[in-house]
Amino acid sequence: MTRKQQENEINENHASERLHKRIMISVRAPTSKNSKKTLSYAIQLAKLTGADVYIIHVEPKEIQVDEKEIKEKIISFVTEIKNKVKYEGNIKVRIMRGETVDCIRAADRELKPDLLILGSHKRSFLEDVIGGLLNLDITEEITRNVSCSVLIVR
Repeated sequence: MTRKQQENEINENHASERLHKRIMISVRAPTSKNSKKTLSYAIQLAKLTGADVYIIHVEPKEIQVDEKEIKEKIISFVTEIKNKVKYEGNIKVRIMRGETVDCIRAADRELKPDLLILGSHKRSFLEDVIGGLLNLDITEEITRNVSCSVLIVR
């Protein structure tokens, strides 16, 4: 066995001791390029660490949406990635209604993830105007309000 192979074996043996076991992912628009990239990254990381994956999608209460259709789109894409990378762990999808930060904070308290993975949340025009006036950034606000580490995928 070469030195490189020995180092890899040591790293693999210790990976389960230091890496995450429960990963929560927040996706804003399940069919967006950024959400697909975030989901793909998270599932590949979960495969490497043996983590379970919890996908959270938040919709505002005021907007009428077909939650079943959204969930099916997420599951369809996740299944494609899961098969591609040969991930055999658990993946659960939850659609939540309300303010993004409040819903993610509630999911954090309930699920107790080791890691939260976010795509860089882009704001709508109205959110830009209000956020600019109030100096708010969704991603920053989420990172301040969860108990676990946060990884942002660009």
